Formats: sequence, C-alpha cells, structure tokens
Amino acid sequence: MSMPASVDMASIWAQAIESGAIDRWAPDADRDYWQTHGDAYDDRFPDGPPEGFDAVAEATAEARTALEIGPGTGRYTMRLAPQVEQMTVVDYAPSMLDRLQTRLTNQGIDGVTCREGRWPAVGAAPHDLVLAAWTTYSQREIDAALDAMVAATRRRLVIVDSAGVAPPHTKLLAAVCGDDPPDPAPRALYVVSYLWETGVRASLTVDSARRCYEADSSQSIATQLAPEANPATISTLADRLDDHLEPTAEGVRYQYEIPAGVVVWDPTDESLAEGSSGDGRSDATESGGPD
Repeated sequence: MSMPASVDMASIWAQAIESGAIDRWAPDADRDYWQTHGDAYDDRFPDGPPEGFDAVAEATAEARTALEIGPGTGRYTMRLAPQVEQMTVVDYAPSMLDRLQTRLTNQGIDGVTCREGRWPAVGAAPHDLVLAAWTTYSQREIDAALDAMVAATRRRLVIVDSAGVAPPHTKLLAAVCGDDPPDPAPRALYVVSYLWETGVRASLTVDSARRCYEADSSQSIATQLAPEANPATISTLADRLDDHLEPTAEGVRYQYEIPAGVVVWDPTDESLAEGSSGDGRSDATESGGPD
C-alpha cells in the first residue's frame, strides 16, 4: 500500500511533540543534562561498532569528507574520522564537544573540525557522507532539519534513530510507578516517511542497538537507570531487575538490545527512484511513497 501524497509528516511530527509522544528536550535542559551525565555516557555501550555503522562504513570507500550532526562523545566519530580525509562535527552541547575533542587529541586523530551550534541553524557545506545518530529528539521542526541534511549530502545520508521499542527497564519502572506508558515514537519511521513525502527515496532497515550497565549491585544499576526516583522506587526497581542481570567479577551487569531504525539515502543511486531527477529526488506526488 502506498502512502497518500497528502500526508504531512512535518505536521504529524509537530503534533507528536505537542502530545508528548516525542519527548523533545528544551535546549537548555538538554545541555544541562549532558554537562552532568556526559562522563558516564560511554559506559553504557558495549565494545564493537555502534548500530547502523555498517551503512556508514560502506560509504567510506568513496567518501573523502563526512559531516556528523550530534556526535556526543564520539561513538561514531572515533571510527569514522580515520577513514575520511576531513570530518566536521556539529553539536550544541559544549561539554560534549570538549569531551570529544579530548578523545580525538588523546588518540592522535586529526582532520576533525568541531563546530558548536544547533542544527540546522549552524549549517554546513556539502559533504560526501552525512550522519545523524539519535539526534532528532531535539528537533521541533523536523522538515528544516532533514531538508538541510539532504542539501548537505553528496553521496550518502545515514540517520539512526528509535524504532519505537522501549528498553525493558523503562516498562519495569513504569509498572513500579503505576504507569502504563506507550512505547516511544518510531522516529526513524517518521524520518523516512518525511523523506519519501519530499521525493527523497531513502531506505529503512532495522539494526540491533545494545546497551550495558555495570555496577556492584542491582541497587546501583537501578540508581543509574532512574536517578531522579525516590529510594523506595529504586529499591523496588532493583528487585524487579534481578531476572535481567548477570553476574560479573565486580558485581552485576544489565545488558539489553532494542531495535534501531537505520535510514539510508544515496543521491547517486537511481534504483530507488524510477524517473528520478539528477539529484536523486523523484516526484512524490506521482509515486506516492514507499510500498
């Protein structure tokens, strides 16, 4: 079934933000969060390539330049930068850029330009490869953000984002608090739908996103997962986490996997857009969207 051409995904995104289906953080709150939580951010990721990185690596054979929007502490940056001649990263959290710059310096990685600012206001010249992983939550006007990414892409655009499945502890915590929240919005599906609506024939696949928390006890794990919760809630959550924990030499480990959506667009690939114009876009009104 084709998507009706009249669907306005930008409006649907805005409505999802207003209703709380997309948990958008205000810029100041977002920057404050990373200021206080950035140091422990990398600890939750197991070793190995991050989700969606295969789609990034495929493009590096022909990509000489790369742009990453929202690099955080550099999970993708540290792997991608050595594979291209020049890389630009854009982040509006100065504390995260400081951490990333320190990592780059310590590992002797050159050729990365760090720019502080909010996408798409900060802007960027076209790059061969454009990457945005887990960043759309901060965008109120998703059309402006995605249009700017498309305009900046020469060879490949990769967007990694939520596939709409909550991690196990989120549901456990909700049960403890007597809530029954829905799964998070499938932002990756919204993204690819908007791109198709505007004639950008992107693909959407699903990869596995792994997360890991380690501590000396289940109580400490629960505190990491719900730092704002009261002691009684932390204690109950710790009890309910027991079935999800595995022992380690130092204590316990909580590891889980959730699906992540990987959106990929290659402007030079004509296979997705019959009758495409030279820039990789096609007539959205005529073809209607993905089947």
